[in-house]
Amino acid sequence: MKNHHLKIITALEINKDLWNGYLENKPIPPLARFEWKYVLENVYNVETIYLMVLNKKDSVVGTLPLYFINDYSGKSMAFALKYGFIFENETIGEYLLEYLDNILIEKDAVYTSLSTGTIKYNLKYKEDVSYTVILELMSNKDSMWSFLSAKVRNMVRKAERDGIIVQSGKDKIKQFYDVYAQRMINKNTRIHSIDYFIKIIKFFPDNVELFIATKEEKTVGGMLLFYNKENGMYMYGGSRIIKKQTSPNQLLLWKMVEFSIDKGLKYLDLGESLPGTGVHNFKLWFGGKTKKIYSYSSKEFNFDKISFSNNKLSFIKRQF
Repeated sequence: MKNHHLKIITALEINKDLWNGYLENKPIPPLARFEWKYVLENVYNVETIYLMVLNKKDSVVGTLPLYFINDYSGKSMAFALKYGFIFENETIGEYLLEYLDNILIEKDAVYTSLSTGTIKYNLKYKEDVSYTVILELMSNKDSMWSFLSAKVRNMVRKAERDGIIVQSGKDKIKQFYDVYAQRMINKNTRIHSIDYFIKIIKFFPDNVELFIATKEEKTVGGMLLFYNKENGMYMYGGSRIIKKQTSPNQLLLWKMVEFSIDKGLKYLDLGESLPGTGVHNFKLWFGGKTKKIYSYSSKEFNFDKISFSNNKLSFIKRQF
């Protein structure tokens, strides 16, 4: 596809402010900022290619932040950062995909998945749908508290009565990581290294906050919030659920909501989950609404081409 009014460049350090300035004007949390390039390259040593579309006035009209990993057979796969495939119209989107096709051929990539967030497009790639819960925040905490269901308010009060205390601060990374890591291990889910979170705090000092729940000086829960001027997202967290003890999650999330209101945020994305599950319902109880999240893939991943034992194959499928 030729378009004499557009050009695609690989965004470099010199283009960082231009890249971030474009995304800051979009109704999305800061999950595709240029600084993620530093996190991915420093922590996981992955290759990144940040594609940026400019019009004839050299204004940004599209972004596609890619990172490449190898599958279990050694083949290359390309992914866009969450909510990172952003463009002004479908013509620009298709222009980016045509450019991307050549990159995928050059790298002999077997799969790619590109996240556009809550915006649905009619693109040549296969459409995949997942679900998140987005909470619209009110302008003051009293109104927000009244908006919550009686069940949620009771759970928050119960956690406070039972001696659970929530504190915030990026210096609490060790406490957060302890509960996050244990939760991921219990769920048999892949886990990020602590260096990953340390680098996030380093490169996003104004876009991240940590919340820690303690009881009797023991850490029982933690949540991490990404945010910008108007939009926040809860992506990582965990808690130690002990029988006959109060869960800290409701109180943690309420404190995150209070913090978000104080920062002037309008929306809080509570993260992807499957409708009908306990995790999804927990988020709905706070008054959030289920929203579809769209991503676009170049082809189906063919597990039959991977020659591993049945146990390893099952593990791979779980991760996807």
